[in-house]
Amino acid sequence: MRRWAQGWGLVMTLVASGAAAAPTARPMFHWDVPGLLQWVDAAGVQVSDGVPIRLDMARSKLPVEELVQHFANAFQKAGLFIPPDSARAQALQQPQLTALDPERMVAYTVIFQRNPDKTVTLLLGTSDLSHYEPAKGSSLDWAPLPPEAQVMVRTDMEGGQSAVFSIAASEAQVMAFYRDTMKQAGFVEEEPGQFRRGSETIHVFTQSQDGRLSVSLTRHLGEQGGALTR
Repeated sequence: MRRWAQGWGLVMTLVASGAAAAPTARPMFHWDVPGLLQWVDAAGVQVSDGVPIRLDMARSKLPVEELVQHFANAFQKAGLFIPPDSARAQALQQPQLTALDPERMVAYTVIFQRNPDKTVTLLLGTSDLSHYEPAKGSSLDWAPLPPEAQVMVRTDMEGGQSAVFSIAASEAQVMAFYRDTMKQAGFVEEEPGQFRRGSETIHVFTQSQDGRLSVSLTRHLGEQGGALTR
């Protein structure tokens, strides 16, 4: 979920990319995974800033490089708009590609995760951007935010929520803020960046990005299992 939230900004750039709707209708794009070993249907639909997101998973025996090329070709063949940032997908440790159907305002994102057994797990996201509602305000009702935080993404998912914000602060400053405020709210830090209060768990992840710190928050309620088994 953290990786998906961090990549959500690329999807939202499509809304403001200026990609014009094509005058003729095109067929709906469908996922086709070469070398398919396993497919897991989405357990439900997540909602981020009003956008319904369907997140399927698949596992392929083909290497990442072939899969990236396959989906780039598939997006182009389907007549989808691919933002310039997606052209650098192969340079990332966990590459991703995003494309937009400008007629339907549906975005397709595929994230590639290399597995130890040399297979590749694919996270396949389908987002209906026609429902996009920009986040209002700079607060969450389930976690504190530093005063200078700029909220980028809010997502409601089954059993919890997530949010991503950026801030001009160091990782040490952000973690000190959360250790203090979460303790005051009755949370106990079980592991670095993992806070628990009863059946509620909040994780704090940080990553430097373009001169600022990107912070991902995820909240889970009750017992939880891993969404991905390798």
